[in-house]
Amino acid sequence: MEFKILFNINNLLFTDNRPCQTPDFILSNDYSFREKFYTKDFITELGKAETRVRKESVFAYSIISNNAPMGRIDLLNELRREMFEKMQYLDGFLIWLWFSKDSCVYVDKVSGQIDEIENGVIGIHSNSNAWNSSGEKEDTCFSENEIRAAIKIADKYREVCTQNLVSIDDILQNERTNTPLIMGHSEGYNHNNNNAIQRSFIFLAGGRKIKYLPYRIAMYMPIFECLFAIEASEVTQKISERVAFYLSDDKEERKREYETMKIGYDYRSRFLHGDTFKKKHINIENSKPISIKIDDFARRSLTKIILEDASKFLETNSEKRNDFLNDIIFR
Repeated sequence: MEFKILFNINNLLFTDNRPCQTPDFILSNDYSFREKFYTKDFITELGKAETRVRKESVFAYSIISNNAPMGRIDLLNELRREMFEKMQYLDGFLIWLWFSKDSCVYVDKVSGQIDEIENGVIGIHSNSNAWNSSGEKEDTCFSENEIRAAIKIADKYREVCTQNLVSIDDILQNERTNTPLIMGHSEGYNHNNNNAIQRSFIFLAGGRKIKYLPYRIAMYMPIFECLFAIEASEVTQKISERVAFYLSDDKEERKREYETMKIGYDYRSRFLHGDTFKKKHINIENSKPISIKIDDFARRSLTKIILEDASKFLETNSEKRNDFLNDIIFR
């Protein structure tokens, strides 16, 4: 007996027709296979709208053998459990694609079926969501090299941040774990157990779910505070300087990045202090380029930190870490 699980993935395209395969699921844009996957009962149960997708869209599927003696209800419950588990792994996989480029890829719907039993079809909706840095949902095309680059960052993240993490390597090696990708469940979760990189990921995950750009920008700014701040004093000045000097060696580029960070902090201050936004803040022509740049700063900062400087940013001695952060400017 087989459990067939199909995942609708929003806003993901491949540059070629080569599938991306892991022990738990396969990502593909082979629409001919997807059409064969649907049975008449499957389409009738879920409705044609649930099974209609564009031919170029990437989807994921998983076929699981189950020969345990079970009744119909137990089989459907086991299918549902497998659907939620695989959805968690797939969500973890897709999150890392943001590290390759600005994107809003996420699992939308999950459908499961057991051909051998009557009405053996289940459909569930994912709670995942994401918007790109422009506050839009747009398709993003990834090459195999870009996917592998994201996997490399995820593997390195697992190496330096093993706590509260399900990594790409966990998925590829089929290591079973119930630990969430970024942060623990509310029950028993302790924020203080997370290091600076993990804390920044909490704000990143929250910020990417926000469409309204002034709010999104405000939510992104604590990412940099988690990474580049030790003391609460002079946050805007210090962090803006440190980010600019960390990301660029060019004097003019540093100035531009510094000014962008200061504007980002203006959004943050008004939002978190309950102040009103000025017209320039809510004007999409003003907020969109700031949001795009801040998103880019976050991606470049986290990528460089994870791949090159994790030990320095995770230094537990606050004095040594502060010396390192000051040296970014005076190097």
